[in-house]
Amino acid sequence: MNKRSLGPWNVAILLVSASYGIGFVFGTGELARTVGMASSLYAAATGIGMLFLAVAAGTFWRLGTPIWGLFRGKNAALESGVALLSSVWLLGIFSVQLQGAAAVLGLNFGLTPVWQYAIAGLLVWGLGRLRPGRLGAVFSVFLAAASASLVVVIVLNNGIGLYGRSLALLATDAARYLSVSDIGVTMLSTIALVVLGADYQQFVILARSRRAAVLGCVLAGVLVMLISTLPSTAVLAAMQAGHLPDGLAAKETIPFLVVEPFGGSHTGVGKGILCALLLAALGSGAAVAMAAAHAMRQALSWHRAPDGVVSLAVVLGGIGIRSDRHEHGWVDCVDQHAVSDYGGGALGGHAHWLWRRAQYRMGYGCELCECADDAVRITAIGVARQRLGERAGGHCVWGTGAGGRCAVRGAGRRGVGRLIATGRIGALPTSPRHENRRPL
Repeated sequence: MNKRSLGPWNVAILLVSASYGIGFVFGTGELARTVGMASSLYAAATGIGMLFLAVAAGTFWRLGTPIWGLFRGKNAALESGVALLSSVWLLGIFSVQLQGAAAVLGLNFGLTPVWQYAIAGLLVWGLGRLRPGRLGAVFSVFLAAASASLVVVIVLNNGIGLYGRSLALLATDAARYLSVSDIGVTMLSTIALVVLGADYQQFVILARSRRAAVLGCVLAGVLVMLISTLPSTAVLAAMQAGHLPDGLAAKETIPFLVVEPFGGSHTGVGKGILCALLLAALGSGAAVAMAAAHAMRQALSWHRAPDGVVSLAVVLGGIGIRSDRHEHGWVDCVDQHAVSDYGGGALGGHAHWLWRRAQYRMGYGCELCECADDAVRITAIGVARQRLGERAGGHCVWGTGAGGRCAVRGAGRRGVGRLIATGRIGALPTSPRHENRRPL
């Protein structure tokens, strides 16, 4: 890890850049055309998650390591397991951030897929090689430029009043277009992913003091809330002013709006604005790649490998598991893929590891823990292989059968071992038998 030297402002900027991804900007603008200001629900929930992270910031700063450090010196298997689940989760999220960046390059600069991914990957790798303090300074410029471009659109379309009412409209539009369950799931899952995400925790632990870590999280929460409704407001203001062409595809809404006042994407100014917006959005990809490299190093014991080599492995892995969902829109590319395919599996894994630790401490039965072990193994394998268009060879029925065991169909304990061997994912630790259990 780098030296702890970040002040509150640097921590805040890095946290904001970690959340300001392709889905935050382009996906929000795409959704605004159908659900209004409710499209900013995810972005606003991220800001609230930053405030919750401030509550846990002192703990992570004291540990000096992301979430897997909770088990350091207590259970090495749990520490490696949480790091492994984090690396799977983060690699998946990084992959879709990379896809979004590549799609922007192809959509606006006419690059072929090979050059799209090569340039996007090199940009992320290069940004990740900067020191955190310098990285914060770079992203502060890109974030300011990206926000300014959206503010220009809002001002030109007389949307200042709309922005002033945006948070209130967010609540009313969410109640109008979304169900209570959708709102609850989005809010709770996003807040949990922010608090448990190593991509955010890595900047908290680099603060120069505990106070700087907490203040940085609070500042980040306020900043994210302020910019959360900018894309939606820009789109809605343009729609009210009649400045959106009839045949414009939803995924092209934000790129069109930010360059249209400057003559379009074919002009030098237009291309510069798109580059600033893209680089600001790549801040999220760079943050995720840095955290994935750290998690992979811990999970695979690559402690002696150079940082550049591990980061390059993450970039190549992100390119290797890419999909073509961006052809259908930014939301399909980023939000659904990252949250449902990767976030859910990893979040469930984190919850399982914490729950299992509580079972150890309370001395409860091992059979239930073994059930959860098998379920998490199957879940993690299914997540990894789903991106390759395959299915794991076994199916786990969540729940317990006779004797409290997990009903695993088509894959017993030996079958699980074979799945791990062929599922392109490392083995998680096997639960010991009841008589061998020891409290942590």
